[in-house]
Amino acid sequence: MYEPRKYDSGIIIEKDNKWIFRGQEIIQKNVLEFFQNNLREDEHGIYIENHYKQFLEMGYVQCKGHPLKIIDYHISDEGLFLEGNNGVLMPLKDFNFYTDENGEIFGIFNQEKYIKYKVNVKTISYLSTFMVEKEDKVFIQYSNIQKDIQPFHGNFEVNLPDFIL
Repeated sequence: MYEPRKYDSGIIIEKDNKWIFRGQEIIQKNVLEFFQNNLREDEHGIYIENHYKQFLEMGYVQCKGHPLKIIDYHISDEGLFLEGNNGVLMPLKDFNFYTDENGEIFGIFNQEKYIKYKVNVKTISYLSTFMVEKEDKVFIQYSNIQKDIQPFHGNFEVNLPDFIL
């Protein structure tokens, strides 16, 4: 395999979670799904991974919002799982919940640092039945799992890596 080609994809994910390319919103469902299903991160930022034969491309994106969404939840003998619109099922125990400056709940998968997931109304409604407010703390108590919901104090924007600029 060759060294991956790393470049600026020209894509910006805006604060309203719209994907923009060269000033135009990406509205083609199959294109957007491809990008979301192949969204990855590394220590430099967020990129879209594309494989062609033995070649690998990493097109970095600038992100100001939530690039992905939690679109559903699933209950099994193994616990509660959250489903992302990228096709990934994440165990509740591996998902961290935060509130943004508007008080809206979003999350970050334990294995990630930059990719944020907006949580849909259906999932929030279900999870709200397990929310507990104790003293100054709000958390989700599901079975033996407790997940704090805390204000997000990190930098919401993820810029292009320095080596791309």
